[in-house]
Amino acid sequence: MSPLHYWTEDERAALLRALQNTYDTFLSRVSEGRHLAGDKLTAVAEGRLMTGRRARESGLVDTQGGLTLALARARSKAQLATDTPIEVWPRPRNLLERVSQTLGGSSARSLGARGMSAALGSFGESPITTGLLRGDTAPFAALPYAFEIE
Repeated sequence: MSPLHYWTEDERAALLRALQNTYDTFLSRVSEGRHLAGDKLTAVAEGRLMTGRRARESGLVDTQGGLTLALARARSKAQLATDTPIEVWPRPRNLLERVSQTLGGSSARSLGARGMSAALGSFGESPITTGLLRGDTAPFAALPYAFEIE
């Protein structure tokens, strides 16, 4: 299944089987969780986009709301305080981690900001580049040129 060549019929069939298995698992879980028989679920939802109101009327959702409501309900069900912090996983990767993965999966820790700066040449010496490689997210300004004092 390489993106560098056209898929063979066997590869295409394997992908279709994997997709079908995933979809069947999804339908099974929705059917069980929503207490909807598989044929009713298929009749109501299969291949359709719908508004939140229509999904609620069809029994596919309990209520309408956004992320804030979903997090509040999750905290409540877990019996957590309303101000319990939420940690998002997987955590966002900084530039160093993304670049090192792209360059062959080297560990960002083993490569380090200095190693990455060296690999980037003079571009890596920029204060903006080194800040990004360290994962700095604060606003940053720099002159469009560099001074070299010997």
